[in-house]
Formats: sequence, C-alpha cells, structure tokens
Amino acid sequence: MKIYISAIFLILCSFGLAARETKLITLKKETAKTSLKNYYINSVLDSIPVDTTLGAGVLGHLTSGGQVVADIRLVDGVVGSMRSYMQSGIAASPTANPINISIDQLSVQVQKTKKGFTAKMAFTFSFYTGQLKLVSMTSTGTAGSNIFPAKEIGKVVGQVLKSSLKQFDKWWDVHKDSVVLDSVAITDVVVRTTTDIPDCIAFTPNLKLTYDDFQGSVPDSTGNEAAVTSSGISYETSSQIRHSRLLLHFVLTPAFNKKNSWFKPEGKQPQVLAHEQTHFDITAVKACEWAAAIRATIFTRDNFMDQVHKLQDQFTEACKTEEDTYDQETNHGLITEKQHAWEEKVHQRLKEVGCW
Repeated sequence: MKIYISAIFLILCSFGLAARETKLITLKKETAKTSLKNYYINSVLDSIPVDTTLGAGVLGHLTSGGQVVADIRLVDGVVGSMRSYMQSGIAASPTANPINISIDQLSVQVQKTKKGFTAKMAFTFSFYTGQLKLVSMTSTGTAGSNIFPAKEIGKVVGQVLKSSLKQFDKWWDVHKDSVVLDSVAITDVVVRTTTDIPDCIAFTPNLKLTYDDFQGSVPDSTGNEAAVTSSGISYETSSQIRHSRLLLHFVLTPAFNKKNSWFKPEGKQPQVLAHEQTHFDITAVKACEWAAAIRATIFTRDNFMDQVHKLQDQFTEACKTEEDTYDQETNHGLITEKQHAWEEKVHQRLKEVGCW
C-alpha cells in the first residue's frame, strides 16, 4: 500500500505591528510523496494545550532582545491543521492497520538577532492502536535566515514528519504481530475427558465410579455419612498473540480424586454409590456450564484475567451450592424419592449441556 504525504512549508501571516503579534502559520501541502507499507493514519490526537479563545495552541514565540514579541500558532490549531493535512495528504487503505498519531510536542522557538533569525524546533509524535501507546518518535531541528525563516522551518517540519512516519513503518513491520490490534479476544474452550493429575479420574459419560475408586482413608469422625466424593473442575488458561489478535485457550477437566474420596465398609450399597456418582455428574454439568459461560463472555486485552478469575470464583461457588443443595434435599441419598428425582434431573442435564 502506498500512502502519499505532501511536503509542508509554512506561510507566515502577520497582523499588525503591536507589541505582541500573533504569527499564524498554515501547513501547505506539496506534491512530495511518502510511501508507507504497513499502516494508515486513522486519526490525529493532540496532547498540546489549546487556547480556548483563539482555538489554536501556541507552538512557540518570536523573541527579540530577550523579549517575546510574537506568539507562533497554527491557523486551525494543532489538531485541526494536522488532521486536515493527514486526511487530504494520505491515502487510507482498508487492508492496512489503522494507527492513531498523537502530536505530543511541536515546538517552534524563533530568536531575532542582529545577524538574522534562528529557529529551534522540537517534535514528539506518538503512535497508538486504540488506547494502547506503541512508540514515540522524538526529533529536534534548527533553521536560520536573514528574514523570518518560514520556508526553512517548513522544510524541517516536513522532513521530521516524513522521517517519523517512515521510522514507525519500519518499527511496525517488525512488531505488528506481537501487538494486539483488536481488543476483543478470540476464545477457544475444551472440556477434557482425560487427565494427567495423579490419582484422579476425568469424567466421561460411559465410565461409572466403582467402590475401588474410593481409595481415601475414612476419617475418625464422619457423622452419618456412608461415603464422600471429592470432585472438582481443574482449569488451564493460556494466551498468545497471532496475527495481531489475542487468542485465549481454556481447558476444563471435571475430575474425581480417588485419594480424597472414601467409603465406609458397611456403606457399600448400590444406592449409596449412585448418590456419589450423581455428585460427580453434577461436577461434570457445572464444567459444561462453565465452558458455555466462557464462550459467552467478551474477553478483552485489558480485562481478560479479571474475567477469568471472576468466572472461576462464580463456578466454584455454584458447584458448592448445588452439591450442598443436593445433599440437603436427598438427606445424603436417604430419601429415595428425592434421590431418584435428582438422578433423573442431572442425567437429563448431562444430555442437554452439549459436552458429552
């Protein structure tokens, strides 16, 4: 893609010869061209203070004998002049990357002496994608003339602007694939049916728990409970940047911990095992619901870790709440009618959540 940028020269306009003149400067475009390959200027931002009366920021001053005799301003203000220049002088291509440029500094200080005029200039242009600052280009320049050096200043301004745009083009060519352009992440979620976690069994719909899977030691004080199932959802999150997009990959694994689950010898009965299996089934249902919530969440470059932690807390609490409700309503499986109703309900939800 080629982007055409006109050279700039400054046309000086003076109004009156009062003790404090205002020198208005206009940016005029010529036919010089600058080709940029990797981006186009989407908008021009301004961090230079703007005079609310004249609507134009002061770039600097003309001094003589140590006294300020004139302010130097852009006719349309810093933003207005630069935006007009960019919009009319640069061809935008929808296939390139949109970049914002901020004029953080554009200082022109001119001193009049017995030998003529000397101008010192300072420039800082910063480049952004959205609100993310990428890099700043800072330069200085000088110019001199027997008369006010309007053309000389214009030449330096044009050279610095073109040089900054070209420098950023090279920088962006190297870094563009490591910077997130689109703030909304692409999300991928997997509910896994295998696990490498020691002494754990990942949930699969056709594999049912057996008494031998409960390998934990029975605590000294257990109350009336005949068995305990220790299950939960492990999750892994990874992120990467590919083609300037943030990619988030989630792996959720509903798993049964054999060493933390136990059965009393006298409690080994089919209805008790069915009760414990349903605990594990509820964990699996919650894993699928968590996966659905992840797919429905808009993760951004700036908030994705906060969102991940929020969902983790939400579903950790949701799992505990439903497991407790299940035990309360069935009295740990002793109320047969309630137990069968829960088994049927959870079995139906396993079919509907779409993971298995």
